[in-house]
Amino acid sequence: ILDIQSVGINRVKVIFKSYQIANSLINHEVVVKNNLIAYIPKYFNHKKGVIKMVDTYFKKEYLMTAIESDVKVADVKRMQRKVFNSSTNETSYIDRQVVVLTFVGNRIPGSVKINMVNFPVEPYFYPVVQCFKCLRYGHTSKQCRGKNRCQNCASEECSDQKCNLDRTICVHCESREHKSTSRDCPVYRKQQNIKKIMALENVTFKEAGFIADNPTYAKVTTQNRFSLLNNLENFPELREPRSSNDPVFFKKPQPTNINKPSTSTVRPYKR
Repeated sequence: ILDIQSVGINRVKVIFKSYQIANSLINHEVVVKNNLIAYIPKYFNHKKGVIKMVDTYFKKEYLMTAIESDVKVADVKRMQRKVFNSSTNETSYIDRQVVVLTFVGNRIPGSVKINMVNFPVEPYFYPVVQCFKCLRYGHTSKQCRGKNRCQNCASEECSDQKCNLDRTICVHCESREHKSTSRDCPVYRKQQNIKKIMALENVTFKEAGFIADNPTYAKVTTQNRFSLLNNLENFPELREPRSSNDPVFFKKPQPTNINKPSTSTVRPYKR
């Protein structure tokens, strides 16, 4: 075992030296005897990407067989747009030209092909989840155990329809310039940043929150996954170059003169 880290309530992440040893933990006697659950997180085995401008008449079954990718595609999901009809008071969903692909592994390819057409793949960022009952982030109203809060004044004593206050109060940052559901709230922007870090760095929500609060620490840990900077004394010092032919010597290239006439002897092609 290389390291053990807390990643949430009653959850720890155990880092092993090899994947064979990590797989042996799942059925280890210590796990079975203490009624523990050992598993490999999904963000280590799968990663999601987004492709755009995909025609809506391409169904999921066809895309699963038509997509050509360097990384195996495990699932395909087309994004939908919610539309409300005011005349009938009904809600419907319309397919969009955005498709979310789930790839096997912890990386996404640069592009995929559908019918010999290249589609660039972008990282998929999970949306920010907010409860419209207690106005907190991280869960929905169906999972909420808190009390109802007014979206205008953030109070538990009144509702949105009966709020008499002229000013608004944000329950997250206590600002009086926007509501608790506003996307201008700095707490909402922080939640967006955490979702991006989770997708780009393959980490949990707790680890992404720590990286968002400590950007200097994040730069070292994400770019130094093999602990290369643990001992700085073993790094060799750069010596002075002996001559212009020395590999240490870097010669600045001279800019080319665009006004200088060309000396090429190739004759122009005539139609």
